[in-house]
Amino acid sequence: MDNHTPGPWHTCRAHTSDAVGITHDIGAALIADAYGEQRHANAALITTAPDGLALANLVVEYFGEDEIPASLDSDIALRDAARALIAKAEADAA
Repeated sequence: MDNHTPGPWHTCRAHTSDAVGITHDIGAALIADAYGEQRHANAALITTAPDGLALANLVVEYFGEDEIPASLDSDIALRDAARALIAKAEADAA
């Protein structure tokens, strides 16, 4: 998926004092603003999105398409969670 602004993303000053900005590079155009009481925590979480998506892709690549034995339920859960994250990112980008 290459439809998003590449990481790393950082928090920055927003255009208003009641928001925290998210940018892909210091001084670059804003990707988004986070508002509300938890704006700092939300902005910090949003900045991890490119890393999380990259990690999910690595997990899926690691497990490949081979069937995972049912006894390795943690591996199955990890692979399935990674696939779900990728699917959500791709669906929301459409």
